[in-house]
Amino acid sequence: MFRSWLMQIGTNCCRKWLTNHKKTPQVVTDTMELEALQQFQVQQPAITPIETTDLRIDLSKLLKELPDKYRKPVYMHYVEDMTMAKISRITGLPMTTVKWRIHRGLEICRLLAMKRQVEDEQLEVKSISK
Repeated sequence: MFRSWLMQIGTNCCRKWLTNHKKTPQVVTDTMELEALQQFQVQQPAITPIETTDLRIDLSKLLKELPDKYRKPVYMHYVEDMTMAKISRITGLPMTTVKWRIHRGLEICRLLAMKRQVEDEQLEVKSISK
């Protein structure tokens, strides 16, 4: 009885300490810091809508090249935003199989993207050398 009471007091003290010592966001007060922050934000390249569209087209092409057993789980998880448990219920596959197929599908996409990049670079070299 005394032990659980003491543990609860200790837990409450820890919670109170953590609440009182939360990190709060710092406000930039120095003008030099503010200028540096603004320069950093300006230097960051923004993705234009055209690049985003190109990226979506490339991703959809990569998904189309995947074998069906990998494409479906990857599409359901990343495009339709389904949990692995839900995909498992819908497909009737064990959860570990769904996880493995998503992981393997992403590996294949990565390899296909690298292969495409190498092919594009080879085309650029050929066009420059002509």
